[in-house]
Amino acid sequence: MWPFTPKPKPVRSAIDGAMVRALLNAALSGSKAANYRHISQKDTLSVVLPADIEAAAKKAFMPWQKDVWECEDQARALVHEAQKMAANEGRSWAVGTLRADDPTKASGLHVLVWAVALLPGRFAERAVICYDATAQKWRGISTLTGVDYTLT
Repeated sequence: MWPFTPKPKPVRSAIDGAMVRALLNAALSGSKAANYRHISQKDTLSVVLPADIEAAAKKAFMPWQKDVWECEDQARALVHEAQKMAANEGRSWAVGTLRADDPTKASGLHVLVWAVALLPGRFAERAVICYDATAQKWRGISTLTGVDYTLT
């Protein structure tokens, strides 16, 4: 057998569920619907990089087809792919889905992916970012309205 060197695991900072909730509440300030709720399933998560979400999105992408691959299917597929990648690191990533008003429709909702990410820069900071798995692009979290749930 030849020598095998496993790929090194990235060093990621941990964040607890209460901090995830606090960051989401701050990021969604003024964007939440009256019936908003956060459903947390993990006590400790890993902070990700925006590139991690983009990599998971590429692996999970399914072209949109009415009544086949709806926005919630695409968002769930992205989160599932992200958590499969995280499983190799030993801790779930701080990613999940949220539902907000869809600005492209007169009335309707759209499911997106949120993540607590370490933003690059001189003073790297944790921030909640939002990705539209259907459009395959980033959305500004402050542009959302009518958010009625976030789920890890």
